[in-house]
Amino acid sequence: MNEIYDYHIVTDSSMEKGQHIIFNDVNYSGVYKRVNDKIQIVKDIYISRKI
Repeated sequence: MNEIYDYHIVTDSSMEKGQHIIFNDVNYSGVYKRVNDKIQIVKDIYISRKI
């Protein structure tokens, strides 16, 4: 039986079937960047809700 690997990747770039994606300290996803751009807002909300 053949193994099949399926992945769901969110990217801002066009992709081609069979293309390899490398994530490391230099190459990261657009989602990672968007989350990190807003991380301080998230932390502030979390801190303000602690009772």
